[in-house]
Amino acid sequence: MTKEGYAVANQLLTGNAAQMSHLDTKSRWINRLLAASLAIGAAALLAACGGGGAAAPTNSPDNPVTVLPSTASVYPNESTTFTISGGRSPYVVASQNPTVIPNPTVSGSTFTVRPNNVTTDTAVTLEIRDGSAPPKTQTVSATVRASTVDNAITVSNSSGTCGAAQLCSGWNEYVIRADGARITTWINGIQGTDYIEQDPSIPNFGKM
Repeated sequence: MTKEGYAVANQLLTGNAAQMSHLDTKSRWINRLLAASLAIGAAALLAACGGGGAAAPTNSPDNPVTVLPSTASVYPNESTTFTISGGRSPYVVASQNPTVIPNPTVSGSTFTVRPNNVTTDTAVTLEIRDGSAPPKTQTVSATVRASTVDNAITVSNSSGTCGAAQLCSGWNEYVIRADGARITTWINGIQGTDYIEQDPSIPNFGKM
């Protein structure tokens, strides 16, 4: 090979080496960029999931069973709904006094009690069990109030002179019936009032 040929070959080899070095540097830069992108994506995924040490969600089977409200005043023939969270479904609720509060049926994560009539305030414990093995349990206390649903009041005439706004002619029977939000009244068998309370914030119980 001539001297000129060696010179040309040396230039080609030098150029190829420089080009290969440039490509190797570019490849390492791309690999680093990909690694950084993967690291950022993994961090974002962990943050979205709450991280490895984050608390379990409210309805996680690892959490204890809780019931809201935990205590309640309930009334005969009126429905009161409780909400269960935590533990593992299905849930079972048992009344420790089914004569007063029959065993309720659970629908998803809620159950409704509808007590029977009582003559005095009566506290009843409800036990909630979840579907774990062994089951997790929780109790709530429901006090059934002795509410007066039917009142018969006798009103006597206190004046010998009868006016338009007075009850006259001896004894009169005045009946007040409270059935949930509905109130009806009668005087001597004649209905005077039939009222339904539309405001749910007003209590539908009390004493006369």
